[in-house]
Amino acid sequence: MARFASYQFGFNVINYFSRNLDNILIGKYLGMVSLGIYDKAYQLMRYPLLITTFAMTPAIQPILTKLRNDVDKIVEEHNKLTMRLLLISLLISSFLYVNSNNIVLLLFGQQWEAVIPLLKIFSLMIPIQAVLSTSGSFYQVMNKPKLLFISGSLSALVNVIAIVIGIYSRNLEVIACALFISFSINFIQCYTIMFKFSFIRSPISFIYGLFKASVLSFFPIFLYVMLNQYLDKYVPQELLLNLSINVILAVFSLAIFYKVIKDICFK
Repeated sequence: MARFASYQFGFNVINYFSRNLDNILIGKYLGMVSLGIYDKAYQLMRYPLLITTFAMTPAIQPILTKLRNDVDKIVEEHNKLTMRLLLISLLISSFLYVNSNNIVLLLFGQQWEAVIPLLKIFSLMIPIQAVLSTSGSFYQVMNKPKLLFISGSLSALVNVIAIVIGIYSRNLEVIACALFISFSINFIQCYTIMFKFSFIRSPISFIYGLFKASVLSFFPIFLYVMLNQYLDKYVPQELLLNLSINVILAVFSLAIFYKVIKDICFK
């Protein structure tokens, strides 16, 4: 128990440090104005994550701990969950990317226009972070806190390198792009360690589930983007009305493919 708690504590400390280092360094080297722009973009990106994942994560461990001796069942549930999370987060990510201009101007005003390009980059990170956010619970379900600590340490190292490179460039968009790359690298290492050393199972079904979710999400996203482009000149430019119409278009696009998505991903 003490060893479990020590690895858990170590992971939380390292994770907290690496997740907040960007704010510390941006404030110190780029100034408080840059920090304000960066923080608003990052917080807007985190809101969808709070909705889609952070409410689920605390419930995963107590439910699946009962199945600890049935690794195949745990892997099956893991793959289902990550597939569904990826599909939902891809839909949210695409909507946020397309409407980043309206969202920023509506919430913060024109003086925060510099947030828009950062939000576009951060919106691309939502699917990666949504899936990654559940990984820690599955390491714990499998009683592998040491692997969680190792994966977290590698993630922290990659994130710190990305942040330092971005700070050296003195460009917020470079920092955002560097973080996107670092999260992508950490996604690969996290699930390589999980399947090879924790589940000790092939990741093929996991990869196939992510591929299936990506393909299924493509159709409503493509339809929405086409409708958005085609109707753009007819839609009022008033921010709230424009965003409301875009919500309707997004819901309509999803409704067209809802039955197919439900039958394949949520059956």
